[in-house]
Amino acid sequence: MLKGKLVNLRAVEKKDLEEIMKWVNDREVTKYLSSFLYPVSRAEEEKFLERAMSHNDTEKNLVMETKKGDYIGQISLHKLIGRIEMQN
Repeated sequence: MLKGKLVNLRAVEKKDLEEIMKWVNDREVTKYLSSFLYPVSRAEEEKFLERAMSHNDTEKNLVMETKKGDYIGQISLHKLIGRIEMQN
């Protein structure tokens, strides 16, 4: 887990599916995502989650959460070289 002053970034987990489903099927959240097909089925999101949890040295999918552990959203980092760090 990467800990910042206001939020934490952590690996995506299966327990995140319900929160992710709420966000990806909220048109207000996804309306500016040009490559996003709306609505998303549970089966599609389960496949995404499996890929997001798989080990990949050049791409990381992380969950952003409050200090209390409340889900805020996700971030995907692509074409990684080296370590992931968070500056305070």
